[in-house]
Amino acid sequence: MPGKWKILAILLSLCLPQCGGAHAETDNPEGYRLSDPVVHGNLAIYFVFGKSRSGPVPLTLQEALARKVITVRETGQVNELQVENTGADEVFIQSGDIVKGGQQDRVLSVSMLLPPHSGAIPIDSFCVESDRWSARGVEDARTFSSATAALPSRSAKLAIASGLTKPPGDGSVGTRQQEVWKSVAQIQQKLSANLGSPVAAPRSRTSLQLTLEDSHLAGEQAEYVATLQPKGEQSDEIVGYVFAVNGRINSADIYPSNGLFRKMWPKLLRASVTEAIGEVGGFSTVIGGRRLYLLQTAEKGIAWLRLTARGTAGHGSMLQPDNAVTELAEAVARIGRHEWPVRLTPSVTAFLEAACEALEISFTRDDPTAVLAKIGPIARMIGATLTNTANPSMLHAGYKVNVVPQTASAQVDGRFLPGHEEEFFAELDQLLGPGVRREFVNNAIAMETTFDGALCDAMTQALLRADPDGKVVPYCLSGGTDAKSFSRLGIRCFGFTPLRLPPDLDFAGLFHGIDERVPVAALEFGTEVLDHFIDLCCKRNIPLLFMVDVTGFMVGREAEEGGIAKHGAKMITAMASASVPKYTLIIGNAYGAGYLAMCGRAFKPHAMMMWPHGRSAIMGPDQAANTLAMVRDEAHKRDGTSWTDEEREAYRAPVRKTFEDFANAYNYARHTWCDMVIDPLETRNVMALLLDLAGRLPPQETEFGVFRM
Repeated sequence: MPGKWKILAILLSLCLPQCGGAHAETDNPEGYRLSDPVVHGNLAIYFVFGKSRSGPVPLTLQEALARKVITVRETGQVNELQVENTGADEVFIQSGDIVKGGQQDRVLSVSMLLPPHSGAIPIDSFCVESDRWSARGVEDARTFSSATAALPSRSAKLAIASGLTKPPGDGSVGTRQQEVWKSVAQIQQKLSANLGSPVAAPRSRTSLQLTLEDSHLAGEQAEYVATLQPKGEQSDEIVGYVFAVNGRINSADIYPSNGLFRKMWPKLLRASVTEAIGEVGGFSTVIGGRRLYLLQTAEKGIAWLRLTARGTAGHGSMLQPDNAVTELAEAVARIGRHEWPVRLTPSVTAFLEAACEALEISFTRDDPTAVLAKIGPIARMIGATLTNTANPSMLHAGYKVNVVPQTASAQVDGRFLPGHEEEFFAELDQLLGPGVRREFVNNAIAMETTFDGALCDAMTQALLRADPDGKVVPYCLSGGTDAKSFSRLGIRCFGFTPLRLPPDLDFAGLFHGIDERVPVAALEFGTEVLDHFIDLCCKRNIPLLFMVDVTGFMVGREAEEGGIAKHGAKMITAMASASVPKYTLIIGNAYGAGYLAMCGRAFKPHAMMMWPHGRSAIMGPDQAANTLAMVRDEAHKRDGTSWTDEEREAYRAPVRKTFEDFANAYNYARHTWCDMVIDPLETRNVMALLLDLAGRLPPQETEFGVFRM
């Protein structure tokens, strides 16, 4: 089964029992077709195509309420309402419909098709408002007036789908009702953080319905809706959709007909916004005496190009006007010396404005390069994000000095700014001229996201808690990370590797250098920030994925006297205490205390996976062999004997072999020390399904131990 259809089948089998399309044929998932994702921001929509049933389309609950042909009444019970269809048309009620009014706003937990003139029928419900059991303003406390919104939280949907823990007739509120109220509070907190303003309405601060009517939220949703709603109305074969937020499959809704889907589609289009963490960022630089922490919100696109010139081959002693080497060399020189025009992107502009504020100078868009001379070592990387760039890096031509080759080739590392890809290639082709053709060695998109949202706030809070005098600012990375791949899935990525660096350290200059080491103190600061960050992730119920490639904690007198064990213990405490879903993926080495700190098997991750070349043990093969050899060295000294280098290596070799066999991924799988060995190419699919399952788990509170030592 092709990968996309396999995922569809799994999704349908998982999601259809909870979705609104009660009449969908769930026993034949192969009958559905899944579209490619339609992405806007961090939201990805996969439309489900299938056969649409003919016949009349029922009214939605909101349509019926607007026409006054249905009544939703209070019963005096928290978790039970009464519905009655007095009209001549069927009315479709979907689990997750929020009804406004009564003594408290409710969410209906049952999907049903209400027949005409149905009479009064009980229906299960949960309160999505607390601290009110009376009329709100001029509303009728006995009935509900509208159903314009649907429940926007996966955890809350799962809570209402799980049913009541106590019969509604006994007048008590069950555990699930408490979970729903908790989910409502979490939704409000997240929305307030994402929007930068409170969303709780003064009329009733606990009302989810009034929160969803907030004008700031409507403004934020407008662009999503304007972009995505027409996509769901382009075909009469669309009968449902699957959506993912930040690359994580959330849920699916499948309907018996396109007509019903079209009616429900606008209401279903709202989703929560969360973010993913990228690779690089969070490190500091000092500008004007102010420490700035750089959080990556953008990165340039990649255009690694092979340039080829063709000419006439011949003897080097002859006249060669059609020389491929000359043609190529002239094109390469033009590219290498070209001055690309300045193009300011939002992330770069925000960084330059913050730098100018720290320097107490005015920012001018006319000459942004003037700031570079005043911001220290970081100027090299920031300068590269003011323009597109293209650097020749490899040349190849000929095989003998007296033979003019027929072809000559070069490779160029091209990088283009977000939003300026077409301009980059148009300008590059002019520089190449007609005699040189180009082809891609590697081509990857540029990406940029906004400096906001719940995870952005969490990273900022964690950094400023450790350094209250610092300031967190966005920036654009001139290189590339996995964010390029994640952004195609609708994931918003931020670069976050918290390091407090010395003012004179050229951090960007370390990338791919001979010595990429950073000071111990920078890592100590980073562990403290990550402690805070994990704490905030737990408060927001954000799953944690540990991707492991670590040889262990730093050793040596300087690191140990500097307290590396103490700081490592803080991170282990944070990791071990976190009650959110945790996943461990070993992509390289996983040795020593570093393996433990990255949620090793002893700390019971929800799933532990290894790539085939992954290796794991409490001690690495070389470290074990060297340690035992050092013990033998001391024995020889004590006995007044010695051994040769050959004897020493002969002693080390079997030790190394034993540890290499032990650390092998397949040995770990054989002993069930890991749950699976996965193909690296399947990592995203596996994690999508695991995170989908994580979303079905009820949230648990985290209680941390004592961090201060």
